[in-house]
Amino acid sequence: MESAYEGLISPMKSHSTKKPAILISRFPFESAWGGEEHHTLILASYLREQGFEVVFFGNCPILMEKFRERGFEVCKVKGGKMIVTPMELLKSFFSFGKIKKNMISAFNELKKKYHIKALYCLSLNEKLFLSPAAVKAGVPVTWVEHQEIRGWLLKSPWRRLYLKNSAAVKDAVKIVPVSSGNSRALASIGVAKENTVQIVNGVDVSAISGLPRKTEKGLLMAANRFISKKGIIDFLESVKILKKEISGLSVLVVGEGEEKDKIREFAAQNLTGIPVQIEPPLLRKNWYESLLSADVFVSCARDSNETFSLNTAEALAAGCKVVVTRCSGIADYLEDGKEAFLAEPASPEDLAAKIRLALTAPESMRKTAHESAKNKFDQNRMLEEYRRLITRAL
Repeated sequence: MESAYEGLISPMKSHSTKKPAILISRFPFESAWGGEEHHTLILASYLREQGFEVVFFGNCPILMEKFRERGFEVCKVKGGKMIVTPMELLKSFFSFGKIKKNMISAFNELKKKYHIKALYCLSLNEKLFLSPAAVKAGVPVTWVEHQEIRGWLLKSPWRRLYLKNSAAVKDAVKIVPVSSGNSRALASIGVAKENTVQIVNGVDVSAISGLPRKTEKGLLMAANRFISKKGIIDFLESVKILKKEISGLSVLVVGEGEEKDKIREFAAQNLTGIPVQIEPPLLRKNWYESLLSADVFVSCARDSNETFSLNTAEALAAGCKVVVTRCSGIADYLEDGKEAFLAEPASPEDLAAKIRLALTAPESMRKTAHESAKNKFDQNRMLEEYRRLITRAL
């Protein structure tokens, strides 16, 4: 179901009985599948199960496609790219009036069809240009900051408007920082602590718990987007170091992205003698099976833009021995050497040292990892906390 919005939304018939509706909005700089998108779809499905109509509002091709596939209505809006680069920033000063008009017009048209009870904002554009109209209409707004908060907001001329909108009416706007780093960044620009709500990300621990573990000794696994900042080459560099001293290693890398050819070439040239599988993103069943066979799961992001790492949480739930770089948001909730081993980012040498420790760690560490995931990263807890926050006015 799609309501194609190109200036003015196509005519809509009013429902005879209107369910309370939640708008989920996103205007990305670039559209790609990742943890943010997965999290958003899980949340949308949960809200629908709780009796809400959920509508996607924005121009993100990936999310529009995924929402349509699952039977959600999609309202496509011309809202530009997310204002996170100097070029988009420059454009925004000339186009903000048109973008704002487009967003508000589409929002008002949707109000005729639905009882809009909440707006959930993923990107900067709608936080700046649509939130005030929603607040004025009595609709509570929730902002979530999945991406690392850095120069795109900290040094942006739009920062003042961000602060103004976040605090214009008491409790009208609440912000989920996602990571402790983002919490600190928001505080540094003057966002009041009472305007933020910390909700720890979660994964479906119960779905993994019922499956048998069949560990393949020496299987090292990593999964992320194939781009430089995710550090997959660092992981392969660490395996190159380890292969000189440890026999029986094998490698599984899961993902896709611009570095795919570079990753394949590196493996072919440097990991001869080691079985290496490089796979595209897996179906959920195959993904769980892979995690349950991995001896060690390695999360090798290079910077704190990895604000959580759902893959790592799922690896813990699956009972993997886990190595994760300290810059990942999930590392804030883990004790080095207990539930996982924490490595320095962008350091293949330290990554290799921590993988070595993981390979020789006692098997009891798998149970500790699983219990940690169950207690700290449970998806049911996370979804209910989001539902209560988003629908707080009800």
